[in-house]
Amino acid sequence: MKLEPYTRRELFEQIPDLENKTVLDLGSGAFCLYGLTYLDFLGTKLGKDKVDGYKNNVVAVDLEYDPSFGSFLDGTSIRGDAKSLPLQGQRFNIVAAGKIFNYFRKDYGELSKILDEIDRVMKEDGRLIGDVTLFPPLSPNRLLRPHKIALYWTSYMRQIKRYSKLMEEKGFKFLRKSIGFIPDEITNSLKMFFVAQKE
Repeated sequence: MKLEPYTRRELFEQIPDLENKTVLDLGSGAFCLYGLTYLDFLGTKLGKDKVDGYKNNVVAVDLEYDPSFGSFLDGTSIRGDAKSLPLQGQRFNIVAAGKIFNYFRKDYGELSKILDEIDRVMKEDGRLIGDVTLFPPLSPNRLLRPHKIALYWTSYMRQIKRYSKLMEEKGFKFLRKSIGFIPDEITNSLKMFFVAQKE
């Protein structure tokens, strides 16, 4: 596995017929990065004037969502626990996750419950996409120093192996998986990024 730059947009680009897909942005936070990326991609493909018609294709769920904070997905953002989603089964073509995995990186029992819920709300042949921060995180200036990356490489590979094993045990087949970073993010760190399909 080699280190490579990536964007969240690339993860969506690998999914055909994207305008007819429903997306769950799980652990979205206030910024709904995956929901925003999905709509931005459609805006580029179909025209910015048509994007509003697709906002209802995205549902953002976060345990700390508060309507008073505001979100560009206010109409479809809800508060919910990823281990017990308040959503009907087999509803989404795409579940975007990653950041949420970080909170349970030491508790694979809880992460297993989250993956069970993802499986429950995902349609057959659905895609799980995301990026998970690897620990310890490296600041952008340390990413430029190969000896710093080498120092933690074994730990990063072990984390990727554990995440991969759990996801595969839950019935997800990886279509793409690597270690990388998003060049344009100020708070950059190395991440495992992936596209997986429900089998």
